[in-house]
Amino acid sequence: MTLINLCSEVDNSFNEKLSHIDILTDYAVEIRYPDEWYEPTIEEAEEAYVLALEVKKFIRDKLMIQKS
Repeated sequence: MTLINLCSEVDNSFNEKLSHIDILTDYAVEIRYPDEWYEPTIEEAEEAYVLALEVKKFIRDKLMIQKS
């Protein structure tokens, strides 16, 4: 079960707001293993970066953490 699914059991807004970020899984898993080297394009990297910032903001807002 994915982390988003686990969090959604407690707070459904995780699934509502973050269901589209599965693309980040590829960067967390596949890129770490050198068997099949994959280098994302600039556009893919930028998209992943924007998604990661979106996740960070969502989680910080949930935890009520202010920007530092």
